[in-house]
Amino acid sequence: MKLRSIFLGLTAAFLIFSCAKEKGCTDANALNYNPDAEEDNGTCTYANTPAYTIPTTYEFTDADGNNTVSYSGQTDRIGMLLEMKSYMATAASGVGTAVSAQTLLDMFANENSPFTDANLNASSKQIESKTFSLDVSAFKVYFDSIALYSQSQVAGANGTAGVVSNGTKSYLCSPTGKDYAQFVEKGLMGALLYYQIAEVYTRDGKIGEAVDNTTAVDAAAGKYYTSMQHHWDEAFGYFGAPVDFPANTNDVLFLAKYSNNYDDELGLNQQIMDAFLAGRAAINNNDTEAKEMNAAKVRMLVEKIFAGAAIHYFNVAVDNITDNTLRNHYISEGLAFLMSLKYNSDAIISQSQIDAIVSTIGDNYYDVTIANLVSARDQVSTIYSMDDVKTEL
Repeated sequence: MKLRSIFLGLTAAFLIFSCAKEKGCTDANALNYNPDAEEDNGTCTYANTPAYTIPTTYEFTDADGNNTVSYSGQTDRIGMLLEMKSYMATAASGVGTAVSAQTLLDMFANENSPFTDANLNASSKQIESKTFSLDVSAFKVYFDSIALYSQSQVAGANGTAGVVSNGTKSYLCSPTGKDYAQFVEKGLMGALLYYQIAEVYTRDGKIGEAVDNTTAVDAAAGKYYTSMQHHWDEAFGYFGAPVDFPANTNDVLFLAKYSNNYDDELGLNQQIMDAFLAGRAAINNNDTEAKEMNAAKVRMLVEKIFAGAAIHYFNVAVDNITDNTLRNHYISEGLAFLMSLKYNSDAIISQSQIDAIVSTIGDNYYDVTIANLVSARDQVSTIYSMDDVKTEL
């Protein structure tokens, strides 16, 4: 009896321990914010309130009133991605509506004047050179697949490539139901937009102490910004928001659009904008601590956009499980967002966890089950502490 009592006591202790909530700082505004903490332990620490003014819109000037904000190259690349998206969509307009892999390659590299917007053709910018280099070849394979499948003269079905339609919506799918246009669009949201924000423009190579933050790049040419200021602006440019976001959500594009889509559930809009504004103000005032804190915050908050989007699309795929057209399309979107989470070396999720979730879905989207999708959703929501909103996204 004594041994049994000891065993029961140990079991009870184990259960109490195993059910304990992870404690830590739960305030996203704190320096030591822990996104995995479920219960606050009162250890949050904060940066000193800055002695300088942080504006409410992304508008910054120098002491003489000259505009110091510039991110035209990012605007051009977002415009190019929009045109690529529109061109790929033509393949779904009807059976046998072929698109050209060469045209997509030209859009990718901005060669041979592929855009309807003459200003984009004249731009010195391109997408390919700013895309995560190890994945450039993968996107070119997607281009080839889209071009090949768009030539199909029969409707798409399980085992057959072609346009799959439910009478209202139509999408070009592979024989296993993959919508490669979504892998390109959402994939480039990751490999271009997110990667440039998270791994290039908010890192030491662009905003570290060795980067000039004293001299205007070229005041005579109207470039009144320092190199460090300009690099932070370029990160903001890739976000795709107007300068008065989130008060103004008109014309939001890509990352800003999806942040706004899930703002009711995740509340990211104001947090992201505040981080961009505070980071730029910190750079203007040589506040290294606030600059680094807000750079990390931008990376963490944008990461949550992709996680929230993946959860959302797995949910709507469940809602449309019997509709081949919508189910295939939504799974493709969800997985493209999920796989894009890798473009941040500080990511909460690991590559092995991403691979496990992809494996949960399986390779053939015609054969996916509700259980597969719910499991994939729940894995993401657990990793990102979104269980309280996972069914609402």
